[in-house]
Amino acid sequence: MNRGVNVISLEDRRRQTENVLVAQGLSRAFQPSGTTQSHVEEHYHSRLLEQKVAFLEREIKEIKEMLQESSSSFADGFSDEIIELKEISYDGAKEEIAEYFRKNDGNEIGYEELIEELKIDPELVVRACAELLAEGKIG
Repeated sequence: MNRGVNVISLEDRRRQTENVLVAQGLSRAFQPSGTTQSHVEEHYHSRLLEQKVAFLEREIKEIKEMLQESSSSFADGFSDEIIELKEISYDGAKEEIAEYFRKNDGNEIGYEELIEELKIDPELVVRACAELLAEGKIG
């Protein structure tokens, strides 16, 4: 999600929008008199609202894009495969994990690998690994 996005406060964005409006000739400084004044004020407020709506629509679009990017980046960290976990006792899980470590001695093994390869419930994997580590059987 590192798009090089510049962080800007909402107040700064509001000021930028007002500066654009002033540049487009919608400054409040123009104050004609009489009935023309109310028409100009209505036009000014209508134009101001249109500008604000357009600005908010752009902001919403940017936020949606950032959310889509971040959610797809998050999802990339997970496999699409559904893993069928087997029924196994805590002691059985502990034995299988210890055996897996013995067979793959020297390799760095993470929880995800154990869960995917041994098809053991994540909670059992974490608990068994913590106990095996405390016992000095893995590490």
